[in-house]
Amino acid sequence: MEFPRACELLNIYFEPFRVDVRKDGAGAFQAELNDPVSGETLLAVRGLRCPHNPSMQQLRGLIRSLEEDLAAVSPQSLAMIKQCME
Repeated sequence: MEFPRACELLNIYFEPFRVDVRKDGAGAFQAELNDPVSGETLLAVRGLRCPHNPSMQQLRGLIRSLEEDLAAVSPQSLAMIKQCME
């Protein structure tokens, strides 16, 4: 899939938060998970390995990685995301 679509799917998955993804280097990205209400950055991860046009499987791996990191720093935010999925 194209990179903009992958970013769109990340934002849909992590609602109500916003995900900003930028290139961090060759084949690596930086992702920030932000609370649009408070402006707080909940999570900032650098060096994420993912191709510019990821497959669904690669996108799922990226989501799992972000969820694990978010659970470590802000379990209540991850719980809020899971609640929105119900």
